Amino acid sequence: MDCAIEALLRINFPPLDFDSTKDQIFSSEAVTFGAFEAGDSHLNPLRRHLLASRFSLLSSNLLVIVRDPIEFLRSAHAQHIKEGGYAARQEFFQEQKEKLLHILNLQALINDYEMFGFKVCVLPLELLARDPSIFWHEYENRLGGQRPDCFKMELNDRSHNRTNKRTLAAHATLNRLINHLRVAAETNDTFSSKDIETVLTWLKGSQNWGTRVALAQIDDSLLKEIEGCLALQKDDDQMNVPDSDYSQALRKHFLEPLADRDLFPYDDILDGYKQALDSDA
Repeated sequence: MDCAIEALLRINFPPLDFDSTKDQIFSSEAVTFGAFEAGDSHLNPLRRHLLASRFSLLSSNLLVIVRDPIEFLRSAHAQHIKEGGYAARQEFFQEQKEKLLHILNLQALINDYEMFGFKVCVLPLELLARDPSIFWHEYENRLGGQRPDCFKMELNDRSHNRTNKRTLAAHATLNRLINHLRVAAETNDTFSSKDIETVLTWLKGSQNWGTRVALAQIDDSLLKEIEGCLALQKDDDQMNVPDSDYSQALRKHFLEPLADRDLFPYDDILDGYKQALDSDA
């Protein structure tokens, strides 16, 4: 393993072709979320370390956008459903615990990138929602660069990817039903393998995209019809910290580094994060 790591660290990226007269911004979920999608969660710290080492060849500044960790967990579960999943909230948090806690380990992220010479700047998403002008002023002042040319771009409903909380229960149940149908179709030996493959493709598309598209802008009357067919029970929208592992990890690895005012000079927002964690403990 050590030899493999050393070999990876010796790999050099070729120089990128870009306009050197403007600030260049690279943004990707792969840096903090997608990097941990590959399974083998015990390798997540290594993945984060290797990303930091590779990106150090391209930049010396890292901007981290943080948000209320409880809202992040809620959003992660909602995204799981929107991508075809159906696990109940607590089930999801248990199954994805290692991955989610690695993503929310802000201290490890900072340590890895600072080890490779990065200047780390942390800005809260809540500041952008509250007052965009202050957010972009902080962006320029703390990063020492220019804001993006498209900083005032208007996103449509799909690009915003906002969660429609009123559809989540129906969405998850429909995904679960389609998954049951996929299992049933796979075991049907009265049809040809080609027909089964076609049906499975349709069902997978329905689970991953069909339910998401159909429920994105559904009106209340049709949603009630669907909920009636599914015999859904009323969902409790209250969100509690999943367990003590989450609570302890969030306090130590997410809130503690934000207590450094040089890193995060937004006391009121940090207080809000603490209150959200305390109220759900």
